[in-house]
Amino acid sequence: MKPLWLIFLFLQVFVNLEVSWTQIVSTCEMGVLHPHLFIAGMLSAGEVIKVGHKLRFLCGAEHKLDGSEEIECLPTGQWSATFPTCSVNTCEIGVLHPHLFIAGMQSAGEAIKAGQKLRFLCGANYELDGSEEIECLQTGQWSATFPTCSGTFTKSAVKKYFSFYRLSLFCHTSDLQTNFYTT
Repeated sequence: MKPLWLIFLFLQVFVNLEVSWTQIVSTCEMGVLHPHLFIAGMLSAGEVIKVGHKLRFLCGAEHKLDGSEEIECLPTGQWSATFPTCSVNTCEIGVLHPHLFIAGMQSAGEAIKAGQKLRFLCGANYELDGSEEIECLQTGQWSATFPTCSGTFTKSAVKKYFSFYRLSLFCHTSDLQTNFYTT
């Protein structure tokens, strides 16, 4: 312990530097705050943020938190993570049923904002099971679950199937007749 005090004494006497124990303790500075970001654990103006102090974050309505929900002042004088930001809630399009299509979709990675609606349709010979239209809500959730497509035959599919079946039967029977008479 003596060598540390001797160094401080030397610095104070010869370098005219004031050193106190409060200067040795690291503190953290406030980062830049996003306009829609709210903080819990904020100290009063002018108070020093000491090691171990934690801040918790949340975003205002229609926004989601991008980053850590909680950060802590470390002994290095740095925060455990960068200050988070807030972004406008968007809805994500998950994995679609193999025969389900979205009408009017511009690109695969397109962000769907609150208030936007998606319309669905199924491929040929499939029927839509669920809502034909869903909306992206301000919470970032969909108004309903995504529909699926069932492989049940529609009337038009049944007609196509039977006309194909009749044609294939006709072809097979004519082949049989041809083979029967030629042998």
